[in-house]
Amino acid sequence: MCVMTMNTILPGNLPGNGKEKKMEEEQIKRFVQTNSEISLMDFYKSLERQQREAGYSMQKTSLIFPQRQIIELEGKSSCKIFTSYFENCEFMNLELMDTAGYDQRILEGNIFKGCTFTNCRNIASMNACTFIDCNFNACDLRHTSFVRCRFVDTSAGDCDFRMANFSLADHAKLYIAYETCKVEDTGIGRREEADRRSDQNGYLPRYAGVFPETAP
Repeated sequence: MCVMTMNTILPGNLPGNGKEKKMEEEQIKRFVQTNSEISLMDFYKSLERQQREAGYSMQKTSLIFPQRQIIELEGKSSCKIFTSYFENCEFMNLELMDTAGYDQRILEGNIFKGCTFTNCRNIASMNACTFIDCNFNACDLRHTSFVRCRFVDTSAGDCDFRMANFSLADHAKLYIAYETCKVEDTGIGRREEADRRSDQNGYLPRYAGVFPETAP
């Protein structure tokens, strides 16, 4: 399988002007301070425990690296992570099993900063997550729920988002490579398609922002 690696295409890690950036940084700082920082080994141990104990989940933790760290997640049938913070993590091969059930395949209320998701599939819900300067590469996220998520300077390539739920999500700064991604039945990207049809040259930017269903 060919994995596309994409870099953030807008300058800066945080949105808006200096005041907005400072507020964002302070919110993240407060969020992290309420969590317990763990090591990569502890993170793996927690995931292994989830495979054995259906009622166990990971929450209020922080996994932070000064540089990009690959986290290999092959062979996991379930994953339950709540209200946690991740920085510079590259999650690879998280291929969850449908038989694990909806409530065994959820990553909700988390903040991901500078993270990459590569070859991840069958995640039922990533509701209420914030993605800052992140990338989705070669992921199958059909039917995944992104309700109330926030995307900042985040991109996606070679991904399948068909029938994903982006209701109430702030995804104006989720940049999708439409020539390699599938977004049917999501209600997103309709403005770009209208612009393409109205353009005499049929030109569609490689990276086009995703807009809410209500966008004019």
